[in-house]
Amino acid sequence: MQGALPALSYLYPVKLFRKIDLELLAWTAGLICLACCNPGRGDFTLCPLANLGFTHCPGCGLGHAIAYLLHGQWQASWESHPLGAPALLLILHRIAVLTPRQLHRFRASSFLKQPDPWTQTPC
Repeated sequence: MQGALPALSYLYPVKLFRKIDLELLAWTAGLICLACCNPGRGDFTLCPLANLGFTHCPGCGLGHAIAYLLHGQWQASWESHPLGAPALLLILHRIAVLTPRQLHRFRASSFLKQPDPWTQTPC
């Protein structure tokens, strides 16, 4: 049968998704979002305690502090939350630890070694 696709070829993207480390994706996406946001506006918060109406939360301002650091505003970061710099360093360290594991997982993956059924020439 010429041009027939291998069985279950539509599952190749699913196999790739299973190889992605969601923690690495979450930390990286979070830092990208914080780098792209304007922390000075202050009209939006993800803090569940602040959204419930509590006036004090020990973690409030941490996201703003990291965003200020990513924008190079050291004083505003310190005023927003003193633990912003250590938190950013911990997140960057975690990304640095997870990235080689992710690259190794992709290299060892049989998904990348399989031929693409869409570009194969018929027999």
